[in-house]
Amino acid sequence: KTAIPDVFHVGRGFYTFWWCTTFEWPSLLRRHPRARTSCSLPLSSFLSRYWQGHREPQARTTQRRARLLLEGCNYSIRVFVNEIEVPVGPNKGMFLRRAVDVPTDLLKPTNRLAVLVEPPDHVGCVDKGGQGGDHMIAKDVTCQYVEGWDWIQPVPDRNTGLWGPVYLQETGPAVLSDPRAVVRFEGSA
Repeated sequence: KTAIPDVFHVGRGFYTFWWCTTFEWPSLLRRHPRARTSCSLPLSSFLSRYWQGHREPQARTTQRRARLLLEGCNYSIRVFVNEIEVPVGPNKGMFLRRAVDVPTDLLKPTNRLAVLVEPPDHVGCVDKGGQGGDHMIAKDVTCQYVEGWDWIQPVPDRNTGLWGPVYLQETGPAVLSDPRAVVRFEGSA
């Protein structure tokens, strides 16, 4: 029972960690300017027909942007590129998906990326047992069962971590992400 200490007893700092890596930026810039870097699926024939009247603009911009895509951060994060903090926006919540704009003037040929990941602010006490411990974790936007429930043991770190991949995406001046198509048929509401 004491092999993996509970965050309530050892403090949030015990389960706060840095995820660090390095990456090369020029390798992305050597690609053809029209090469797709973020989408591997071809346009469907429906979309091709839908946009058949669309004409490509004559003037092309060379402005490139870098975005860091984090899939599944729990619970709060801070992002640093080459030891400079990059604004993340709302950075607290359960299994967050974040797209962080990285200023290209921060990027060098070889870069260091560091993501600071911290547990929830109100980790709650599990010593009382029962349905969700003392329920203090409900003050944060996360699931209460990590304090323990009748069907699960308490999760010592309250699921703190990066639960999905981390990508660096090169884009142009505009980004279309998470598109959605709504189909309506005649006679339907």
